[in-house]
Amino acid sequence: MLLLREDFACGWKECERRLELDEFRNPFSQLLWDASDLNGRVLFLLAEQGFGDTIQSIRFLPIVLKTDFETFKTFV
Repeated sequence: MLLLREDFACGWKECERRLELDEFRNPFSQLLWDASDLNGRVLFLLAEQGFGDTIQSIRFLPIVLKTDFETFKTFV
């Protein structure tokens, strides 16, 4: 509802709270990206929300690919 009301700051914060639930916990040992510099690091993209959200999110891939880092991996 928060996102529908365009309260994006609170809406996205609440959306990310799902990661605190056991069924949404990160199954990998790597930490989630904190928007820090990617230089010399590996960025791993995981489609975990279904095809609709993947299609919506993939539009940001060109921006990610313009950043200066060595390795890019994706898992769908």
